[in-house]
Amino acid sequence: MVAWLVPIALFWSLAALYVGGAAINIEGGGGGRQTLGLLLLFASYLGVYTVCGMALTGVAGAAFGGIVFPVLIASISIPLLTRVMFKLVGVSVSRAD
Repeated sequence: MVAWLVPIALFWSLAALYVGGAAINIEGGGGGRQTLGLLLLFASYLGVYTVCGMALTGVAGAAFGGIVFPVLIASISIPLLTRVMFKLVGVSVSRAD
């Protein structure tokens, strides 16, 4: 169960860097919808981590296939997951011009 601490702790730092610091515009919806979008992003991030962990554990071993590679794949997918999850609640995420 300690393995879940790595993706959970890493998510909040990465989400803060991407959503708060990247050159993107978040438009539409109030604070409630944006918060709901962030919670959906968190759930989808953990979902990607879980699926990748189950798929890669047998291939790459317990340490790398169970923690390292799934965290890397889930972290790389944050921009795509952000656009999809925020769109589900009616918030538009686009590049800043």
